[in-house]
Amino acid sequence: MPTTSPTSLAPTGNATRTAASAAPSTAFDGEAFMKLLMAQLKHQDPMNPMKDQEFMGQLAQMNTLAEMQKLNKNIEAMSRTQSLVQGASLIGKMVQAQDATGQQVRGIVGSVRLMGADVVLDIGGATAKLSDVQTVQEGFYA
Repeated sequence: MPTTSPTSLAPTGNATRTAASAAPSTAFDGEAFMKLLMAQLKHQDPMNPMKDQEFMGQLAQMNTLAEMQKLNKNIEAMSRTQSLVQGASLIGKMVQAQDATGQQVRGIVGSVRLMGADVVLDIGGATAKLSDVQTVQEGFYA
């Protein structure tokens, strides 16, 4: 029986955790930007008002920020979906992994589910994260 190392699977599981942990705890949203901009306009020097180009530049930055936040959410969702699909591709295959307690688990993957940011495999009554899979043997029920 051929054995395949799942090293190509681990980075995706870790990428989801890394992206989630790298996100700032308080996002700078458009509302906060508008409050700052309004305060700046309210307190500007009447003898030296803000130039149109500066104002338009700040509005463009706000729009760019909003679009980047949307893009980040879409990429995170795509990463979770890709991880789930990779886990689903292991259903019916014999895997060896380490469970949450550090014990080695070996068995046929029966199902896959998302728990927070992690893809969890059900392996013959035990569970293990996709990122903790060490070997995959093909040719059982696949």
